[in-house]
Amino acid sequence: SIVCKELYDMWQEASHPLLSESDYMNLAYELAIRNPEKQKEIIATQRNRIKNPDRVRQFDFISRATTPDTVEQQELFRSLLEAENRRIEPWALRTLSYLCHPAREKLAVGYIREALDSLQYIQRTSDIFFPQNWTRTLLRERHSKEALQAVDEFLKENENFPELLKSKILQAMWNLQRVNR
Repeated sequence: SIVCKELYDMWQEASHPLLSESDYMNLAYELAIRNPEKQKEIIATQRNRIKNPDRVRQFDFISRATTPDTVEQQELFRSLLEAENRRIEPWALRTLSYLCHPAREKLAVGYIREALDSLQYIQRTSDIFFPQNWTRTLLRERHSKEALQAVDEFLKENENFPELLKSKILQAMWNLQRVNR
């Protein structure tokens, strides 16, 4: 699209006075997903531009989600289910958000069941607010009937699911329900 090309050109020039290093990192993630044939080049170029060592670590963690390789995406998603891979929770949530990017609807729908099945473990091994943020990130960009069906099936099969967690799922799926009903 024209907008995507303009954003790519802006990112490539890296000279816009109002954009920060973080803004360029975010642009790189989006562009890498939207341009899978250029993903490696975009990620390598952006990584070389980052000056702050902590941001390099953050970029290395999150940018893995931009890979066009679906097997790698699925492996990365499953790694986020393990507590040690969610130590820096904001990074884990950003990674999940790129794995669940709207351009990856079919694959993202496939994560729903496993992510919800792991929700009690995630609650035990995370910050108090993480389960809500996890479900919101998982479902925020979902719009398909298949996504709604996956959540509905989970809720039907888990009638005795803890109320607090169930309410987080119901809140996160509100827009998905609104679009599909």
